[in-house]
Formats: sequence, C-alpha cells, structure tokens
Amino acid sequence: MECELQLNPEIGFVCWESSLKMPPRCVFYRLHHLNGDRLPAATLQHLIYLPQPSLTNELSQRIENICTPKAAAKEYPELIEYQSKNSKRKHYALLLKPFGAIRGLQYPVIQLVYGGPGVQLVRNAWSTWVGFRKFASLGYAVLMVDGRGSSNRGISFEAALKNKLGTVEIEDQVEGLREVAKRTNGLLDLTRVAVMGWSYGGYLALLCLAKSPNVYRAAIAGGAVTCWRLYDTAYTERYLGLPSDPIYKDSSVLSYVNQLPNEVDRLLIVHGLIDENVHFSHTERLIEALIAAGKPHRLQIFPSERHGVRSVEAGEFHDASMLSFLCRALAVDHLHSDVMKSLEKPL
Repeated sequence: MECELQLNPEIGFVCWESSLKMPPRCVFYRLHHLNGDRLPAATLQHLIYLPQPSLTNELSQRIENICTPKAAAKEYPELIEYQSKNSKRKHYALLLKPFGAIRGLQYPVIQLVYGGPGVQLVRNAWSTWVGFRKFASLGYAVLMVDGRGSSNRGISFEAALKNKLGTVEIEDQVEGLREVAKRTNGLLDLTRVAVMGWSYGGYLALLCLAKSPNVYRAAIAGGAVTCWRLYDTAYTERYLGLPSDPIYKDSSVLSYVNQLPNEVDRLLIVHGLIDENVHFSHTERLIEALIAAGKPHRLQIFPSERHGVRSVEAGEFHDASMLSFLCRALAVDHLHSDVMKSLEKPL
C-alpha cells in the first residue's frame, strides 16, 4: 500500500492511502496525548473515499462503458517478480491484462517506460495503473518494468546508469518483457509491442525503437530528451560528466536516428510547445535529423502544454491520437465502430 502523510503533532494526521486494488481514500486520525512519557494514541475519526468516476477522464469512461464486460470491471494488475540475468538481482514488473481476455488468444502489448533515475513505476498504488484502464478495455495488455536505474532499490542499483544512459535500461526492459511473456502462457503477442513514455521515458522509447526494432513494433515518445547537451547541466553532469565527454554523443538519440525503422506508423512524437523542462528544441533537433535521414514519423504538437498534457481538451485529444496510432501500428482490427464514433464525438 502507498501512503502519504501530513502531521500536526498537536491534533492528528491525515493519511492518503491506496493500493493496486483500493482507490485512494483520505483518513484522518486524531492523536490523544497521554499522561507521562507514553506515545500518544491514534484513533480513526474520518474516512473519505473518492468517487470512482473522478479518477479517470470522460473519454476513458466512454471506452470502458462500451468495451468492458461487467465481469471484467474489477480486474486488477498483477505484480510479477523475476530474477534478472542482466543484474543478477530481483526485478519487478506490473502487468494489466486485457479486460475479459480469452484463454488461447494473443493480445497486443503496450509497454510503459521511464527507466531513468529517481523514479519507480512499479508500485502498490492505485495511481500506478488507473490511467491506463482504457487500453486494457480495448484489448491491450499493459506492462511496466523497473530495471536498473530506477529508484528505491539502493545506490548500486540506480548507479548502473552512471555514464551509460540509454544502455542498461533497454536491456532490462527487453528482458522484463520476455520474462513476463513466459509467465502468461502465450497471452502477450510479442510481434505487436509498442513502447511508450514521457520525458526520460520518451528518450527511452525512442532508443528502444532504434536499438531493438525487432522487439518493438512502435514507439510513442512524449517530451523526450534527444540531446543531453541541451538539457539541465545539474542533471547531465551528475550522470554523464562534463559536456566535452564523448558519452554525451553516445547517449544521444540523434546518434541513432539512422537505426529507426523506415516503415510508416511506427513512431509518434509528442511535445508541448512551452515545455519548460525538456525544451521543444529537443524535438526540433530530432525532426531535423529524421527528415535528413528520410525516416517516417508522426508529430503531435500541443501549443499551450508544458512538460506533459494537462488540460482536459488536450488530454482527450492526446488519448484519441494515441489510440488511433496504436490501432494502425499494431494492426488492431477489433476496435469496433461504437468506440471510433465515441472518439469522434465532442466532449
């Protein structure tokens, strides 16, 4: 269970709790100060649940109402533990199976990635997966893998990225995909896997497609770092040293543009024009390189968005764009007309 705590030692504390199977709830515990040196006692005084519809956007609700069988509405992700041959340590993955999956059928896969330092994707928290229910409703398996470089596993686990950005992360993502596939008895169609991420995850999605195009059929890269010399030096010098170091070029997406696929419908690039974290110049450089190399791609620009798509209108449009791209990229023909009409309706 994930828990966020706010404490007033004189009154009590508020705790936000959630897990993979429990939506967020707010709990207030009142502290009772006892005589002597004993620790205060805490009693539960208020408990507030958030209504389910408030946790997903309207488009996601539409899709789920159309596609999700009632029996599958309470399906939850599965935490998977495996021994990594790459790191010789335990790694963790999270798999959300397609709602109402039928034994014997294979389903396309969306692998959500971050991979960089300071972030842990696989957590026992509701927020980890609830935003991706729309994909499971449409028959996609959704996978997350925490490999070397992710946080909360100790310095040695995270330090595996030092001077090697864009290397071990890909190895661990590919290994995690294959390890999880072994445990699902053919549920995952490994010929139809899309990798998707934002920020460092967008950087990693691009490199996964460039370095492992036979593993990943398509990539959606949002707000991606494409050249580390363009990024915040407080970050880059911590992990790559000085900009004069050749590792900057070796770790740059721009060095691998020629390895990206030549087929259409394999790459979707998304960026907010006023992104103050990963500046739009990263995507400008990438597009210039893609054009020079003759590499097909799709570009989705959000003029009023920053580092992420936050407004309701842009978020709905982004969801529809992703689903449309994935439908073509992974040859998904089961997206029936009711859903397509729903995506076209104004909200």
